[in-house]
Amino acid sequence: MPAKKSPPGARWFPRSRPGARRGSIAVALAVSATALLGMAALASEAGTWLTVRRNAQGAADAGAIAGIYALTQVGTNEVDSRVREVVTRNGFTNGSNATVTVETGLWAGGAFATPVPSGQTPNAVRVQVTQTQTMVLARLISTVAPIAWGGAVAARTPGGPACVLSVPPPGGGTTQVDGSVYISGSNALNAPNCLIASNRPGRRSIELGNNAAGSLIAAALRAHGQCYNCDDVPEANVPGGTASGAPLTENPFEDLDDRTVNPIPRFTGGACVEPTYRDAQNTILRGNGNNEPNGWTTMTLTSVTDRLAVPRDYTATCGRNVQIGAGQTLRLTPGTYYFSGASLIQTGGRIVCDGCSVADRRGVTLVFTGNSSNDVGAIRLTGGTFELIAPGTGNGAPAAYDGVAIYRDNAGAVRNAAGDNIRIEGNSGSTLFGGVYAPTSEIQLVGTATMNPPPGASEGCMSIVAGRISLSGNSAMNVNACQPYGTGVAQIWTVRLVQ
Repeated sequence: MPAKKSPPGARWFPRSRPGARRGSIAVALAVSATALLGMAALASEAGTWLTVRRNAQGAADAGAIAGIYALTQVGTNEVDSRVREVVTRNGFTNGSNATVTVETGLWAGGAFATPVPSGQTPNAVRVQVTQTQTMVLARLISTVAPIAWGGAVAARTPGGPACVLSVPPPGGGTTQVDGSVYISGSNALNAPNCLIASNRPGRRSIELGNNAAGSLIAAALRAHGQCYNCDDVPEANVPGGTASGAPLTENPFEDLDDRTVNPIPRFTGGACVEPTYRDAQNTILRGNGNNEPNGWTTMTLTSVTDRLAVPRDYTATCGRNVQIGAGQTLRLTPGTYYFSGASLIQTGGRIVCDGCSVADRRGVTLVFTGNSSNDVGAIRLTGGTFELIAPGTGNGAPAAYDGVAIYRDNAGAVRNAAGDNIRIEGNSGSTLFGGVYAPTSEIQLVGTATMNPPPGASEGCMSIVAGRISLSGNSAMNVNACQPYGTGVAQIWTVRLVQ
């Protein structure tokens, strides 16, 4: 039989040999296996990289917080070392296994700026942590090593004014004057626009007595130590919350304790001036030695009125307590009244200030001092009515007393003696407008809710700083009018991550 012939135009292809097919499959398998290994490695190693990324962010957050605390408490020189120490403890060491950058700057308007613009003060710290990651099988699909990065900015931002700030007495306290704030129970404290703050470390920095929590209203409570019973305050009563372990709050009156800024001389001899007493007919009466004259109705005291006066020209009421009772009036005029070794005690009658005016920023400052630590008096207003308006900006005599109504010398001994306490019992006929500062004694505020702002002031100004502060009765606190008038107010600052 003749052989078959291929049709015209047909082409012949040899059959593929089995060996050739196996080679092609091997190449394809090698390529795809490499990709699969790379993808598997990427999935495995990427999980590790993400963990490192989270750790780097945590280290940056912790470092930024440590840095802003260092900036606030020590200054810019300590920021870098504090940050790097904290970041290292979190597993990232600059120059070893990571790169850590630290910058101080200004946080304003939602942005961080460095260097700090001229005339501004740094209030923020930025920290960035980077670490190049190790690649093993992931190198099969990429030659570029990923970088784990963490960055944070911590800033010191205003948290609101404090109407009350307790400060530990210099040199240490006592069982009574211990730097704390105590709010008694069963009475109402109304301070919706300001905070209650304490710089006392340790237990009961702020203490709420039994039943006090339910009747307390404040913008917030901030204790450097423990805020005792504060968790019982209804959240609606303290919109800013309560906090233990809060940062220290700056004392707005601490310059009064600097004798280069606020010199207080020893008052002896001619610097001590006796009060002037008058009877109902305005006749001057003479005392008998250390005794007040009988029948007096009006008293006036010596004061310093010259803002530029030097200490040798100061005068004081010395050695004998000034006591005001029923039917008696202490008549003051704008100026600074020094009491050396003497207290001012009012159980009735009136304390008035002729010429004191919020509108004119004219008022009085009462300064209690002494020639020894055990000789410093105090003020106790437990009856009658009083009008105490501090001098406003530009009218203190000397200038250190701008905005200050009452100051008890920090040279006074820290004791549990009742005579060292400042006690102010308010009533509807009384006014206290200005700062009250007593770093070595207790200030007791009782029933101040009924006190009224003086004419010309739509809101109140009562800024209190002391070695211990006790609030009882139905008390109210307000500092809204203080800063425009020139009275210092403790400012709470919040340290937080802002970016």
